[in-house]
Amino acid sequence: MKAKGISILNGYWHSYSSGIMSGKKDDGYISIKNIEEMQSYITTKIGNVVSKINIVEKGKQYPYNRNNPYSHDIYYVELTDGKTFNITRIYGRPNWSGNVDYIEQIEVTNH
Repeated sequence: MKAKGISILNGYWHSYSSGIMSGKKDDGYISIKNIEEMQSYITTKIGNVVSKINIVEKGKQYPYNRNNPYSHDIYYVELTDGKTFNITRIYGRPNWSGNVDYIEQIEVTNH
């Protein structure tokens, strides 16, 4: 199966305190905690084209960044066609008060 564009992997999800999940295009809440779940996420979005996934950083935090005080995981991904890119998973509890309990965001960065 030929890979679709990798930008389709970008996403942003919220978990609300009432238990209601919300996401772009109504695809529901995603939670990725390890390489196997990242592999599954990529395969679901662009097909079975992943050659290799490595963890570059796990749980990095930027404590003085009030706009993005979440944990960050960075994964290096190589596809079977030789394309490489990084996926940054940003996740955690928001600093602000309100009805959001947790967020997760996936950002793709081309090499």
